[in-house]
Order: sequence, then C-alpha cells, then structure tokens
Amino acid sequence: MNIGVSKLIEDAESFADQRRLLLAAQTLEEARRLSQIPDRRAFISYNLGAIYWHHLGNGVAARREFLACIAAFDAQGYGQHPQLRTVHANALENAMLCALSFEEFDSLAGQLNNLTPGIPILTGLVPEVRDWRERGDAWSDRLFVLAATYYNRNDPRQDVGRYGCAKSTYHLILAHRRELRVSRENWRMALFEYCALSMRMASDCVKARGGDTDLNSPEEFLPILTEALPLVEEYLQWNSGDDGLKRTCSDMVEMVNNCRQRWSAIKERSGIMPQKTDYQVCQKCGTVFSRRDMDGPGFMVDMMDIYDHSTMCPKCGGDVKWQSSPEIQPRLGSGWLPVLIMFGLLFIGLLILIYWVR
Repeated sequence: MNIGVSKLIEDAESFADQRRLLLAAQTLEEARRLSQIPDRRAFISYNLGAIYWHHLGNGVAARREFLACIAAFDAQGYGQHPQLRTVHANALENAMLCALSFEEFDSLAGQLNNLTPGIPILTGLVPEVRDWRERGDAWSDRLFVLAATYYNRNDPRQDVGRYGCAKSTYHLILAHRRELRVSRENWRMALFEYCALSMRMASDCVKARGGDTDLNSPEEFLPILTEALPLVEEYLQWNSGDDGLKRTCSDMVEMVNNCRQRWSAIKERSGIMPQKTDYQVCQKCGTVFSRRDMDGPGFMVDMMDIYDHSTMCPKCGGDVKWQSSPEIQPRLGSGWLPVLIMFGLLFIGLLILIYWVR
C-alpha cells in the first residue's frame, strides 16, 4: 500500500479513538481519493462506514459506504489480498442491518450466505426476520426492534452501550419514514430516541476527549448533535404543539452552544491563535501537495495530495516545505539573480570610489 495512504488510514484510526470523528472521516475520504487500487478503496469505504455507523450515528452515510464497499468487491475482487474476503463479509452483514425492506435484507443475506455460510447472523437473525415477514409485520417495526437490541436506557445492567448503532438505525427510520410508511406515533418515538442518543453520545465524546482540557475543536464531533436539529425542526413544523420535543430541541441547541462557548474560552485561556492555513509546497516546481487549516492544535480540515510525508518532491526532486502561501516565495539564494545583484553592487561601489579619489 502507498505509504501516504497507509499513514492516512493509521491517522484516521487514531483520530477515531480520540473521538476526533469528523477529522477521522475526512482523513479516510482523502485516503480513498488518493488510492488507485480498487480493493484498497473498498477497504477504506468499509472503515468509513464503520465510523459513521458506530461513532457518528449517521445511518444514511454508513449504509452508503457499506453498499459501496460491497459493490467494489463484487466488481473487482480482492486483488492481492484474499484476507479482504472477511471485510466483504462484514460489509454485507452491516448492510443487512441497514436494509430498508425485507426484500433487500433477503438479497444481502443470500450474498453473505454464498460468501460465508453458516455464520451467526444467518442462523439466528435471518430465520427470525422471515418469521416477522410471514406474520405480516412492517419492516419499520422490525427496525425499531433491531435498534432496541443495541442499548437499554431503563436498565443499565442490560445496556450493551452500542449507542451509535442504535442512533444509526433510528436515523434510517427518520430519513426514509415516508417510503417506510412510519406512523406519526412511531415518527415521534424514533425522533425522541434519536435525540436522546445524540446527547448521550455527545456527552461521552466530551468526557473521552478530556472535557475542559481538550485543545481540539468540538466541531470534530458536534455533527452528532447538529445533524439531529433539522430532523426535529421538520417534525415540529407538522406537530408544533409537541412541547416535549421542543424541550429536547432546546436542550440540544444549548449543548451545542455550551460546547462552542467552552472551546472559545479554552482558546482564549490557552492563547490559541485563530485559524490559519498552511500549504505544503515544492520550492522548485511549485506543486502544492497538501493544505491544513489549523483551528487549535492539529485540526486539519482539508488535504490535497499527501504522498509519503517526506520533504522531497516526487515530481522534480525539489524541497517540499510548509508555508503560509500556496505560491513559491522568491528566494535570493538561487539562480543568476543574486550574482547579478552582487556585481551590480560592486560596480556602484567602484564608481563611488573613483568619484571620491578625483
């Protein structure tokens, strides 16, 4: 694997462990953009889906990435890495949990059975789902059942703590409520649980990142909360008298504001400089290899062509340096210009000397 892509994947894993979630997702997206090999791109798509599913609770994005991973493996295979068969199977299993109908679930289960027959989800969940279908249950009702297996807000002893998976499942229900024919009561229930999980996950992120000692931007995890607000606003447009959801929305807005205000106070107390942009530029040919926007220590929000973190340009062999401008800075220490300047100064000095001698 290309050294630069490999390093980006390692960095993304580290960012996810630190709950720098948006940065982790952006880093994986950049690694996928740089990768030229299909099976590697599929592997990266799977890891990106896992961050959305487990850490951000974005079921729509997770479903998209898992399906992209499956499609890539189906089309291109595993290249020189047969162990990626396991990643393919995991993507199919996760996609089954993101399915939007009994038919899609059965189709994915069939593909998984051809790949790895007899695994627990095929012997356990698949027969259960078929029983639901025979009883005439709605698929949206089954998604509620699946979501409930990931957590228990009423009994901590039975809470397995997979809040991201639960939130992702509710997100799928809310995003596809019309095609799933979700009733108004279930719409409200899914939204309430989605918001409660959003606040729980955001609180856990704050604690995991060190609370007031966290020197990184809260925008790295705040999508957990901010992506919920439009869904609440949509519900309240049609159900403006629901004071319970209004209070929940107010609580989330307050939590977002508190996180941002605390970050502003930390920056002021720590003397952190305001956001600035640096560029990694070849000093010979002018190629811009990467860009980083710094909002406090290490908050990188965009990258362009990170290849191996070296200081040598792979195109011309020139020096690659970080600087505040994407343009090559004029240098007096190279080419004929400094030589001409030196001779010019000597000539002027000689004329002055001749004048004074006379």
